[in-house]
Amino acid sequence: YERRSPQNENNSMSISPPLTTAHLLRVCALGLVTFKLVGGRFWAISPSSYTNLGSFARVSLPATLKYGNTKERAMIDKMGRTFGCHTCGSRMFFSRSRAGVKFHADHMPPKAVAKQINSRWYRRVLGWTVRQRFYPQCTTCSNTQGGMLSRASNELKNSGSFLSRKPKLAEAGGGKAAHFHGTRLRLHHSAGAVVAAVTICDTDQEAVSNGNHRRFQKMQETLETWCFGAWCGMKEFSPKKN
Repeated sequence: YERRSPQNENNSMSISPPLTTAHLLRVCALGLVTFKLVGGRFWAISPSSYTNLGSFARVSLPATLKYGNTKERAMIDKMGRTFGCHTCGSRMFFSRSRAGVKFHADHMPPKAVAKQINSRWYRRVLGWTVRQRFYPQCTTCSNTQGGMLSRASNELKNSGSFLSRKPKLAEAGGGKAAHFHGTRLRLHHSAGAVVAAVTICDTDQEAVSNGNHRRFQKMQETLETWCFGAWCGMKEFSPKKN
């Protein structure tokens, strides 16, 4: 029986190298690039206000204070089925609708908000008006928005004297009243899983314990080589000045 000293035990154990700043930056870069490649947007991380542009706003149509006509409503309904509601992101796949309409042409900013902004004295003097656009909004979010603006408009009418602070209609659908969509799973939520897969797949336990920094470093070197080759190719085929 051979008794091993604590010093020998420490020497026999493999000590993982500390995570360097360069390695952490590579991991963050991979996560951010993956997040963007699968359709993620940083704006969509925050909750959606019902009275401002939603987190999932992508496509829109020019709008006036009037409601959308038949052609505009049909285009907005098609946009909503393709890109989703600009407030909650839903495409209403499994939802029933009245008369086949699942998305409304939502004024952004809403009509009541635009009228309040346009009523400011300096805008009246300078002739400035708010530009509005139509965004697809599902019937559920549209009904919620209508109720919020109705209550906020009543509070505005009963706000008291001229000198008292008037409530801003644009803030009625934000804060605690905003739509929280963090529990709805989306493709860009898989960015973290991609980083984890690159770290642990087809490797040993020792490499995993130190974050597989060699693999990430090799990925960086490959990308640098590819970018340098692409830059040299563009420079070679660029027209030369006489």
